Amino acid sequence: MKLLSAAIRNSLLFIAAFLIVPVFLGTAVAQQTSSTKKEEPTRAKFPAAKAQKSTAPDADADADSQSAKKAGAEKDSPDAIRKRDQWFYKQRSSANGHIPAGARARALAHMQRRMEAEGRLVHRPDGSIAEVAAPLAAVTNTWTSIGPTPTTGGEFSPVTGRITAIAVDPSDATGNTVLIGGAQGGIWRTTDAGTTWTAVGDQNSSLSMGSIAFAPSTPATVYAATFDIYYGAGVLKSTDKGQTWTPTCTTPGTTCPFIGPFSDATPFGFFTLGGARISYVAVNPSNPQMVLASAQFALSGSKEGVYCSADGGGTWTNVLAGQMSTFVGFASSTVAFAALGDPFGSGTGANLNGIYKSTNANSVTAGACSMTFTALTGATLPASSAMGRIDLGISPLFATDSTGTGHLQRAMLVRQCG
Repeated sequence: MKLLSAAIRNSLLFIAAFLIVPVFLGTAVAQQTSSTKKEEPTRAKFPAAKAQKSTAPDADADADSQSAKKAGAEKDSPDAIRKRDQWFYKQRSSANGHIPAGARARALAHMQRRMEAEGRLVHRPDGSIAEVAAPLAAVTNTWTSIGPTPTTGGEFSPVTGRITAIAVDPSDATGNTVLIGGAQGGIWRTTDAGTTWTAVGDQNSSLSMGSIAFAPSTPATVYAATFDIYYGAGVLKSTDKGQTWTPTCTTPGTTCPFIGPFSDATPFGFFTLGGARISYVAVNPSNPQMVLASAQFALSGSKEGVYCSADGGGTWTNVLAGQMSTFVGFASSTVAFAALGDPFGSGTGANLNGIYKSTNANSVTAGACSMTFTALTGATLPASSAMGRIDLGISPLFATDSTGTGHLQRAMLVRQCG
């Protein structure tokens, strides 16, 4: 009986303990929750209390902030500012490394004397200087901008980019059909004198244009030279007045030099000099298959010069090698002019910077161009050593001029760079 009573007592005690423990646990959780809720207003009221619990992360953040401030201070330290000022000064100093005292005042006085001699400045009675307004001459021709409209949003905006080539379709008596080429914008065509334009060469392997020329005897044939300063793809050809284009040659080699192989050599670091820059292309007035191209191959020596094709661009021959060519043009079916104009001065060799003339510009031997060029000399022309980049303009009356050279315009750019 006692055993039974003890067993019953033990069971009751176990059940009581089982029921009491959860109650105590719930009370403890409730107290903790209540304590947390009480702390929240305190933290809101005293933010410093909250900051004390995250001392280590804040300390790290402060250290990073101090490091950043220190780096900024070092970047704009007195020594850094002094070096920057020295660099700025040296760009404007003389060859002796300093700007002579009074240099700006003397330069200003010299400019004023020149402008007075030219009649552009006049001294007033009170000693001041006034600009002389040039008399307005009667305007007989006006120019109207026909686009493209400048774009905005870029670092250099508003800007339209450079138009590097323009050619008017000679078969359009109205003059409304025009082709233009951009430095990196491809070829565009208008048939309404520039009111609207259509891109006609976006599928070409290069959008960098240097020159465009219609074949005078067959205006449906058009040639376009690529590579203004960006990489090009040789000479392109169209047989439908510039609406579609194809490469003139597709296999790199001696007879197709414009498309490779290219050199990765560069003195700049941000773009290479490999590839051919073709600044001019010209078509023989009587033969749409004979084409001249002025080419520059940087760091390539005799590979540069004037190239000629007698088969519509399929194969090319260097007919005036030695320097970079900056101009080619036909004055008639038998006369052509070319310019060699390395902007850094003539190199060595037989063909130096200067203007050259061919009087057998239609000569073909064994299917290849065989024209020859002779350098023009005379008292009115600068010496080759004084010539840089050269550009020419040939009068459209040249072919009917009895003197043979009288209408070669002497308005040309002769510039020595470097």
